[in-house]
Amino acid sequence: MLKASPMIWCQNMASSSSSTSVILAVIIPFLYTSLLILIRQFRSPLRHLPGPPSSSLFMGNLQQMHDQENTNLIARWVSQYGPTFVYRGFLGGRRLITTDPIAIAHILGNPYHYPKPEFIKDTLANMAAGHHGLLTVEGDQHRRQVQLLFFFSLFGHLNKTWPQFKRKILVSDNLGHKMPPASTF
Repeated sequence: MLKASPMIWCQNMASSSSSTSVILAVIIPFLYTSLLILIRQFRSPLRHLPGPPSSSLFMGNLQQMHDQENTNLIARWVSQYGPTFVYRGFLGGRRLITTDPIAIAHILGNPYHYPKPEFIKDTLANMAAGHHGLLTVEGDQHRRQVQLLFFFSLFGHLNKTWPQFKRKILVSDNLGHKMPPASTF
């Protein structure tokens, strides 16, 4: 009968303990993060709002949302739960939906308090705006773009009203009132 030498036994133990350490190093952070997500979901103030029951523990209402083409799903939920309600997302996470115009105006009017999630910015950027467009940037960059848009829209308005100004200038000129040369403006 062969006896296992103590050296082989130690090598087997070392390799099994290192593989166990690697497995634990992967599992523990995953479990910790999952626990934090669950605690945050159970403490969320959104848990007090009405909403449709989750059709799946893993996917929530996302499958219904994905398959909603021509089903008026959101309209049915609004008529059933009111203009502000929650639906379930991935792993049961609660997502807020509001169709209340006052709430939407407040949210869109306070971008510092309600920043857009990254997936919304990416979706808007892919649709047409680009990653540095008016719909996707926030904060000072957004404010600067709005100011530029307002400034250039004024010039568009002036171009539309210029014929009226020109007519008044010609009437004034015909009455003997001379306008100063354009270079003095």
